[in-house]
Amino acid sequence: MAKADKTPARPTQEEIAARAYEIYIREGRPVGREKEHWMAAEAALIKERMMAQQPKKGSSISKGDLAGKSTGSTSGKATGSTGARKR
Repeated sequence: MAKADKTPARPTQEEIAARAYEIYIREGRPVGREKEHWMAAEAALIKERMMAQQPKKGSSISKGDLAGKSTGSTSGKATGSTGARKR
């Protein structure tokens, strides 16, 4: 059985080529920048995969917090003088 690896899978040649082509088109089809587009595409894909593996902020919110039953200091109600009054 394969060991679970937390490192994101490296992008395939096909994925990098497709992203490099998108960059090439977006930048107006410049000549002679193939390597730059390839490197940018590979870096972007790796970054996206790393970001997808990180836990999202607020992912530890309990069901009670979502139902408005928070016991913490941030109950979702406005306090202070920043828009607390409605007319």
